[in-house]
Amino acid sequence: MAPNRGTTTTTNATNATDAADAAMAEPAPPRCRSPRRRLRGAWLALAALLLAAPLAVPVAQVVPNAAQRAFPETSTRGNARIFYWGGDRSAGQLTIDYGQPAWKDAYDAQIEAQRGVRWRLGQNFWTNLDSNIDFKAGDVEVLAGHYYLVLERTVDGAFLLWLLDPVEIRDAHLDAFHAARTTGGTALPLVHREVATKSGALTMRLDVDAQKKDGAKLVIQFGRHELSAELTLVPDRG
Repeated sequence: MAPNRGTTTTTNATNATDAADAAMAEPAPPRCRSPRRRLRGAWLALAALLLAAPLAVPVAQVVPNAAQRAFPETSTRGNARIFYWGGDRSAGQLTIDYGQPAWKDAYDAQIEAQRGVRWRLGQNFWTNLDSNIDFKAGDVEVLAGHYYLVLERTVDGAFLLWLLDPVEIRDAHLDAFHAARTTGGTALPLVHREVATKSGALTMRLDVDAQKKDGAKLVIQFGRHELSAELTLVPDRG
């Protein structure tokens, strides 16, 4: 759920550049200046540059056309699953695999500010849903299959869970980092509310609704933000 943070506003970059220019433009000290005073002046200039740097440097630095290197996956992942079983066979199952980024309070402002753009849901590799049965979320029908998932908060503040065709994403060699570049897909509306207990990392659940036949609920929690969708599963009872 965490939003992409790989961009920096023009205003911030300009302010950082101005601060850096001001620091670099400090007149050279006269030759008679003492070594202690010269050292103090150098530290002041360095401090100005360091204070300006966070405004100008994106959280995720991108170097275009950098050499490709291989990296091992080291993050932990979570899983949510509902399955049917009776006798010696299953009537179907639905599972979601996802990375679990840690919550930071700074995300509150980003969740509020970044609207009308798709976000990476989870951490590192794509959060993905695999179902061998059809299901519905409200009036939206989802066919059995495999999907990559991203989030969007619309301009009017609504939250959507987008189910994307992984074949298209694989063909384009897109990483989940590129969530904002994805298009199309099936949108599931989500209900947002703030809860009292803060989740220290992203968690997802698929709960069975004991009061509704084949009913289920998807629950996503990150910090004090909870997103949910009521589901109706379509098992193959044969």
